[in-house]
Amino acid sequence: MIGRPGKSRRPTGRRTSATLIGTRIRLEFGVLLLLATMGAHDARALDVLFPAYANPCCGGGPAMWAALISTAATPARPFGLHVVFNPASGPGVAVDPNYVDANGLGPLPDLRAAGAVVYGYVTTGYGARAAADVLADIDAYLVGHYAGRVDGIFFDEVSSDLAQVGANRTYVARVQAQEPGARTIGNPGITAIQNPSGQTTWTAADYAAVFDVLVTFEQTGAEYRSSYSPPVYLAARPASGFAHLIHSDGPFDPTLLALAASRKAGLVFVSDDVMPNPYDLLPSYWAVFVAAITAFDAAPVPTASPLARVALGLAVLVVGARASRARRSPFRSPSDRRRPR
Repeated sequence: MIGRPGKSRRPTGRRTSATLIGTRIRLEFGVLLLLATMGAHDARALDVLFPAYANPCCGGGPAMWAALISTAATPARPFGLHVVFNPASGPGVAVDPNYVDANGLGPLPDLRAAGAVVYGYVTTGYGARAAADVLADIDAYLVGHYAGRVDGIFFDEVSSDLAQVGANRTYVARVQAQEPGARTIGNPGITAIQNPSGQTTWTAADYAAVFDVLVTFEQTGAEYRSSYSPPVYLAARPASGFAHLIHSDGPFDPTLLALAASRKAGLVFVSDDVMPNPYDLLPSYWAVFVAAITAFDAAPVPTASPLARVALGLAVLVVGARASRARRSPFRSPSDRRRPR
C-alpha cells in the first residue's frame, strides 16, 4: 500500500480529486491484473526420451518393447514418447528381423504405428570417428535398409569441443538432405563445453543450436542431485531443446521430474538400470514413472498466456492514461508515481 498512517490535515477539494483519481488507478490496475492472472495456466510439457538398447528377441528386450508399444498406444497420452532404436551400436549391415521381419512387421513398425517418435542410433566417437562412417550410418537409417522406419537420428558420443561444431552441422545437414524435417538429437552427456584449440569460429550458442535436442546430462541420480551445473548456453534454447538421462536411481523418486523441469529439460528419462549398459532393461518402476509424468504434465503452472499479456498491456495503458490526467492537478497524489513494469 502507498500511504502512511497517522494524522493529516483535511485535504482541499482539488487534492481530494487527485486522491480519488489515484484510488481509481489502483482499483483499475488491480482488476486488470486479476484478469491477467486468470486463465494464465497452461499444461507443463515434459516428454520422455527412452534409449531402448535391448533387442526385442531376448534378455530384457521383450518386456521393454512390449511396454514401450503399450505406452505409446495409451489414449490421450499427454507426453511425447521419443525412443532411440539401436540394433547394432548403429544400423548394422542389414535389417535385424527381430525388429522388422521379411513381411515388414515387428516391434519397430508397431512402436511407430502406436505413436512413438523413433530415432536411429549413430555414434560420432566424440569427433574421432571417420566422417564417412557417420554419414553411411545416417544413410542406412534414412535411405538404406531402415528407410521409412525412423523419424530422426540420435547422435551419441558427441564431442563437446567447439571445434567440432562444423562437423556436427555437416551430419545434421546430411539428415535433412536425406529426410527433410527429420529430427536430430545430440548426446555429449555433459553440460560443459571445451575449446582447447582456442578457435573463434564457433560459439557456445552455435554448439547448443546444432541439434533439435541436446542431451546435457547423462549420469546417475546421485550425480544429478549433487553435481549438476547448468550450461552457459542454457538461455540459447527453449526447454524443448534439452534432455536429461538419469540412470542407476531407485526406487523411483518423483521429485526428479520437477527438478528436471526446473533445470530447463524438456525431455527426461529415469531408470534404475545400471552400468555398464543402463539402457538394456525396462525400469522396474516404469508404470509408476509413466503415471508420475502424466500427472506432472497435467498439473497447471503459471505461464504468460496470450490473454495474460493482453490484459497486462491494457493495465499499463490504463495506468498511463489515468496518471496523465492526475498530473494536471498541482496537488499530486502518491498514485501518480511511476510504477515499475
